[in-house]
Amino acid sequence: MEQNCEGRRTGDVVAHVDLPSGYAFQEGEIESMLEVSKTRIENLKNIESKQQGTQVIVYFDYLTETATCVNLPVSLLYSVVTSNKATITVHEYSNPEHQGTKLFDPAIKKTMCDLCLETQACTAHVRKDCASARFN
Repeated sequence: MEQNCEGRRTGDVVAHVDLPSGYAFQEGEIESMLEVSKTRIENLKNIESKQQGTQVIVYFDYLTETATCVNLPVSLLYSVVTSNKATITVHEYSNPEHQGTKLFDPAIKKTMCDLCLETQACTAHVRKDCASARFN
């Protein structure tokens, strides 16, 4: 690892972000977001999306002990009752064993009745059961 006046500094770093079920990265925003982010985050190298926007890869020239935050514009494409957690894995490109993984649980929790009442796909019988369950 290189040293600088701020302390420890890594080499190139890659962050893989797997989004929760139902969410996708707004791929059309990459160029403008990257331009704005690079003015705030000098070590940001590139951002790309894969798996139809459900995976985002962020490249950095380096990271230090100072926190680095990149805002990723994502959209809820469809509601899911049991959503998987987002997985964020960060590793040093030349030393992949230097890695860390964090799970992020979306704050929005839905029940089957929530989804049913939002859509036209539910039968009248199911809608009635869900509606009465909310008021009991």
